[in-house]
This record gives sequence, C-alpha cells and structure tokens, in this order.
Amino acid sequence: MCWRTFQSLPPLLMNFFRICKINGKIEIRVPFETSTWLKIDHKRGFSCFSFVDYVERRMKKKINYDDTFIPIKIDFMGYYEAGKKGNFVFYLMKKFGVRFYNLIGYRIVEQTFIKYLFPLINIKVIFKKLPS
Repeated sequence: MCWRTFQSLPPLLMNFFRICKINGKIEIRVPFETSTWLKIDHKRGFSCFSFVDYVERRMKKKINYDDTFIPIKIDFMGYYEAGKKGNFVFYLMKKFGVRFYNLIGYRIVEQTFIKYLFPLINIKVIFKKLPS
C-alpha cells in the first residue's frame, strides 16, 4: 500500500488497529518529510513526531473516529534507507545518514537543521495493539 498518496490517514490507521489481534504488530514504512520533494506524486511527508503525537492523543482519548478506543503503543521507531543502491558514494551517504539519525534520536533530528542533511531517508514505525 502506498502511504504517501493517502490524504486522511487516521481512519486508515484505525481500521488497521481494529483488525489487528491483541499484542499484534503493524509495521509502517513511510518517506521522511524531507524526502517528499523529490517525487511529484507524494502528497505528504511524515515525521516521527506525527506518529508520536497520534499515539499520545489516542491514548489520552482526545481523538476518536468511530466511538471505539483501541489502546496502542509504538514498539519501534527509527530511520532506514530506501530506494535503489545507486552509486557507491550515494549509498554510503545514505548508510551514514541512517546510522547518524538513529544515533542522535528523532527529537534532535526533527527539531534542527540536521534533518536536511541526508535526503531519501525513510521512517519505520511498528505499532503494537495493547489489551483494553
């Protein structure tokens, strides 16, 4: 499924969580917000903060799309390289960028100019459905 082309993601996520079994995991891979300007068909970019905010608001019951509360948590969140390997120098830059971003953490990466240093890096998030 191509996440980057959806306009309204919360209802889609709710359906994924609804059909997931308890303690089941949902893995989502999306383009990082600085990667989306390279392709014309991308509707939006994503940041780690967008997923953290979504989960925090869900757990505080501030958003509710269909009158059901489904407890979830983020089991893993980090950056990963995507796309074709390309030339060797570009490949090494992406490898270094992913390790660097994961080392310093998303809070520092996304609140500073550092997020613009390495384009073509994606975000991987694994959600876990908790017992209610």
